[in-house]
Amino acid sequence: MSAWFSIIKCVHEMAVDTPYGNVEPVFEYFKELLLCHSVKRPPYSVALFSVDQVKKLTTYAVNTYFRHFKMYKYTFTPKVRLDLSLKYIGLPETPEPSEVGEADQGADGGAEEVTSDVEKTEAEAITVQEEDTPAVKELKAIINSALSEQVQQLKTSVDQQLKAQDEEIAVKMGISADVSGPPKSPKTKKRGK
Repeated sequence: MSAWFSIIKCVHEMAVDTPYGNVEPVFEYFKELLLCHSVKRPPYSVALFSVDQVKKLTTYAVNTYFRHFKMYKYTFTPKVRLDLSLKYIGLPETPEPSEVGEADQGADGGAEEVTSDVEKTEAEAITVQEEDTPAVKELKAIINSALSEQVQQLKTSVDQQLKAQDEEIAVKMGISADVSGPPKSPKTKKRGK
């Protein structure tokens, strides 16, 4: 029984070693361990299980552990989480946010202190919004220049598409392809004096 529990423990550890699906390699590993404990080849394997026992143990493992393999994998595999932090070169680091107010204030005068703290925090937030640091100003300038370039490219693209459509319509109508000026009406004729 100890050998059987050790085999199942080793198989389970291999199964939850990675978050990816690995049922086939785990089953192959199970068969290899079971074979090592059912054939007598002294330093490599020991004959603990007979052929009949190997059949019963394999059937039992398939019907219990491998039938519910995904459940065991989901339950016992540690979750992989990504903690992403970005650092911009040339910009000063932002300070960690501090807690506003304290939770253990007394009943007498605590409400006045909390409201004054809130008022101070709001005033500080307004002054922070009014006073941009040079790094924030530089970042805003970079963003504005990039946006203006993209808007200009978009305008150029739209103008080209409109011009191409106007030329297409002019060709279909039999009018001159020069659509730069206002359309001329056929009724107005110049009369000589």
